[in-house]
Amino acid sequence: MLPGPSPSPAPSSTSLPQPSASIVLPHGTRHLPVIVTDASLRVGGTVTDPHVRNALAVLAALPRPLRRTVLGASATETSIRVYVRAGPTIEFGDTGALAGKVLALKAVLGRYRARHVTCTFVDVSVPDRPLGAPLLPAPSVQAPTPTVTAPTSSATSTPQNTPSATRTSMP
Repeated sequence: MLPGPSPSPAPSSTSLPQPSASIVLPHGTRHLPVIVTDASLRVGGTVTDPHVRNALAVLAALPRPLRRTVLGASATETSIRVYVRAGPTIEFGDTGALAGKVLALKAVLGRYRARHVTCTFVDVSVPDRPLGAPLLPAPSVQAPTPTVTAPTSSATSTPQNTPSATRTSMP
């Protein structure tokens, strides 16, 4: 966890807290992912918070190309969520069956990539049944189609001996 202001409780891929300007990254490092937690951490201290350790385990298990695009992660008692730059938000649930979850994630992302569809959310919390949410196209605005009606005449005739609501003759 990077020092800085307290993060908001519901981060999104665009609202993750930014690292403090006082942190100098090693040469050649582009960025480090941010891990959102309620725990207080010290720079240079050992991470003992189980939520942070679980988030670190998930980040370490990600495939290298995906890991390079990670903005950050949030960890709670029941869930670890990873936020990817220009990619999907990934729900891992807990760290159980982590290898299966990573395989399911690779399969889902591969299927979307093969179809040239952008994926916005992937849930691999149950690795046997991963879920993916595509980026849906914006609804197109279409001009209303005119309705065509058959011409009607103003005079209506009813054949003789046919009951009609307009005829009220008595025998």
